[in-house]
Amino acid sequence: MTEPTTQRISRRNIVKGAAWAAPVVAMASAAPAFAASQPDNTSINGVVGISGKCRSQGGISVDIDSRSGSYGLFVNNTTTSTTISDAYIIFYLSVPGLSWSTAYGNDGWTAPVSTGMTKVVGTRTLYGYKTTYTKSITASRNRTALGNIHVTATGGSSCPNNLYALGERHVTVNGEEKVYDNGVTTLYLGGWGARSADPQSEGTPEAQSESSAAAQSENSEKKVTAQGSTETSTSKDRPTVQYGTV
Repeated sequence: MTEPTTQRISRRNIVKGAAWAAPVVAMASAAPAFAASQPDNTSINGVVGISGKCRSQGGISVDIDSRSGSYGLFVNNTTTSTTISDAYIIFYLSVPGLSWSTAYGNDGWTAPVSTGMTKVVGTRTLYGYKTTYTKSITASRNRTALGNIHVTATGGSSCPNNLYALGERHVTVNGEEKVYDNGVTTLYLGGWGARSADPQSEGTPEAQSESSAAAQSENSEKKVTAQGSTETSTSKDRPTVQYGTV
């Protein structure tokens, strides 16, 4: 495996003709969690949803699914003579070492695997997981459909306050590679009883560990019930699922 080096990329749409030579990318800003995922070029279009939650046994679970979009995944502005190949997506998440599998409704996409690549967003490090589209692609007029993606992941030794995620879409159209990302989505997993970590470092493994320890040692919050009594709120009361797009 080659050593990661540094490169820069804008969060705006990117169209280029050669694969990236370096695996680390510095980014300056984040997009809203529910921003529409619709590039205006011939990269891979379509909404890809992401959900995440803390696991009771520790760590997180993640679900990535494009089936809720109106058209699924597709390449726009095509003709019957367009050649389309090498479609893949790299999902960058702030938790390393996740284990992935395909899920119901997945159509032609492989289970993501670690690329060893990272992006740096501010001072947060995001870890790359690549899924490849394995079906042959026959272009259609105006819009060429790809199969939907549905993959899941688990891992991590603790649950971070926030999970940061970004989807980087790649496809080669008429010999030219098109690359698009929609910016960073933040899923707020911490919930009740979790102490906020340094926002510049809470995506790191060290910050995740500190967040878990803080949540366990923090005095439990008290919630007022309808009867006027109080009951204890613990980390198990955290929001079950948080949603965004990548």
